[in-house]
Amino acid sequence: MAVSHPNRSIEPGNTPAVLRASLVTGFIALSFQLALTYVLRGHACYAHSQSILYAITLCTLLLTAVGTLLGFSVLRRLPADKEEEGGEPHDRAHFQALLAIGFNTAFAVAILALAIPIWLVQPC
Repeated sequence: MAVSHPNRSIEPGNTPAVLRASLVTGFIALSFQLALTYVLRGHACYAHSQSILYAITLCTLLLTAVGTLLGFSVLRRLPADKEEEGGEPHDRAHFQALLAIGFNTAFAVAILALAIPIWLVQPC
């Protein structure tokens, strides 16, 4: 009697929404960091306060942390038996979850690297 594993409910060609969200959060966070700090740099100069720029950095880092945690949650829910060749949908989902964790970690490092000048240089 074959018992189907409850975590093997990933259909071929159908990436779970949580995994998709985890894959794109790093990209969105970095684009918010770049765009919002560029737009609000003038306001920070006018107000003589960089707190809005610090808040943007903090929010984008939190967004990458959420993406990383989503990737870990998907990875934890996948079955433990996987193959490196990736013939099954859960094998590909495993790779995508690892990719999402790596992306979000790399984007967090990039956001921190972009935040260093904000901390060291005055906006004016």
